[in-house]
Amino acid sequence: MLVMMLDGELSVRELGQIDKPLWQKKYDVARDPAILAAGEELVAVSPNNNDGPVELLTLRGGRLVAQLQTEAVEGMPGVPFDACFDGDGVYVLCSAGMSGRRKALFGRQSNCRGINLQRFSAKDGRRLWSRDLESTAQFYPNVLPLTVGREHVVVTARHYQIGLPYYAYIVNRDNGGVVQKLALQGKGAGAQETRRRQAVGPAVMTNRRLVVEGSEGVTIYGER
Repeated sequence: MLVMMLDGELSVRELGQIDKPLWQKKYDVARDPAILAAGEELVAVSPNNNDGPVELLTLRGGRLVAQLQTEAVEGMPGVPFDACFDGDGVYVLCSAGMSGRRKALFGRQSNCRGINLQRFSAKDGRRLWSRDLESTAQFYPNVLPLTVGREHVVVTARHYQIGLPYYAYIVNRDNGGVVQKLALQGKGAGAQETRRRQAVGPAVMTNRRLVVEGSEGVTIYGER
């Protein structure tokens, strides 16, 4: 299945017949609608780049299943910029403000002001918890795609300002508590640190191991 947003029009197509959409839905292109995530059964769409809600639509048919109303972030409307389905739940990354378009960098990264992670029930749209990870301050981190495991979800905030620390946040999937905050900035400096900072990718979780990239290379966490 191919899920597309073109000139404000959402469409789902089968790869063998991409010229014949299975269904289409039109949004206001001036509001910069965005596809936040596509799962096996649902598509998460944000109709507005200024605030919530997030629509959950069936992949086949486009039926509206639920509307997720994002919680405010530091007193401002929570702008959803990325999401990830996880069983009968869905994680939504929100911010108090965006610098440019959502997922603008390589179609994956978002440059935002403050980071907030919220979890919802995909069945009825009920918000289960909300957790602020980084305050707005005056820095705009590039936020990489979410990494979801069996018990935790990892958010990587890659500040591009040289010398500014950046982190991977390990969050408990059940209650949103921050289990650990991993510093990714090493002791290096200069051109090498700059290149590594720009190249750092999202974390990987497999076989009860967590693999993260930092300015000094790759680190593996887990049970011995």
